[in-house]
Amino acid sequence: MKIYFYSLIVVATMLFVSCEEESTEVSNKTEMTEEEKFFSEFLTAKKGDGSVLIQSAVSMETQDLRKNIRVSEQKSRVPNKENDTKIRFVGLDNNKIFGKNKAVEETINLDNDFFGKELSYYVETKGQKTFKSSVYIPNLITVNFSGDKIKAGTKITWNVDPNNRNGVAVILKYDPINQNNVGLAFNHPETLIKSFVLPDNQSSYLVKASDLERFPANAYVSVSVLRAAGIPPKNGGASYVSAVTSAFSNLQIIR
Repeated sequence: MKIYFYSLIVVATMLFVSCEEESTEVSNKTEMTEEEKFFSEFLTAKKGDGSVLIQSAVSMETQDLRKNIRVSEQKSRVPNKENDTKIRFVGLDNNKIFGKNKAVEETINLDNDFFGKELSYYVETKGQKTFKSSVYIPNLITVNFSGDKIKAGTKITWNVDPNNRNGVAVILKYDPINQNNVGLAFNHPETLIKSFVLPDNQSSYLVKASDLERFPANAYVSVSVLRAAGIPPKNGGASYVSAVTSAFSNLQIIR
């Protein structure tokens, strides 16, 4: 089976590892918030053939550029077989990108940006419309940190999307491969992850000492903040549209 898209796989792995291997606010709760439920369903949903993902994954240095947008289609799980099911967006020229089993590195044009819009689409199976749906694609996220290092009290801020009800996920990841200090990486060879979900309208978060306690002092961690949208529709069909917008920065932990 082909990979649906690389960055969401990374994000999904991060959140799954977080829930399974560490004590987090999410994993310790007997009841999840609506935002946490969404991300749980979003990451565990099976993507049917023909499902479309719209994604933007940028660094802090490139987040003001709106061209790093990728559109990809879930390929058929049968080798060398074209999808019988296609996603067709209403009002867009699907022939340019959809139904061709390939990814495009940027939007059709910036005047037709996908983000911050309600997109209507229908599912076409063997040339016949099977059902119609729509999904709100949240605004591209913009993230800022109160310093060039991360410590207790560091403030993470993001642009609020008042129409996004799915919350914002924050992911901190330590990878020994990405450390400048070889000795630190040798002494701490395992990947470590911390993640949690916040309401979008909160607009900021102050990092707690407990958020950093499992990471080695002076280590570099990748800090990602993301929004997502789209889970399988309940009115039938397994093909659907989903989206992710994320921004990240590599910051050194200071205690």
